[in-house]
Amino acid sequence: MLNGIIYFLSIQMVQVTKSGTPRNEVFYKYFKRKVAEGKSTY
Repeated sequence: MLNGIIYFLSIQMVQVTKSGTPRNEVFYKYFKRKVAEGKSTY
């Protein structure tokens, strides 16, 4: 259950608003960097 909560919160941090700006720029940049390194998105 705790894993699900942490996953949900992390998804909220990397979401992008309809206007195209990330909700949290620091987490979004970290997420994009890890994806570029080849990490899985789930």
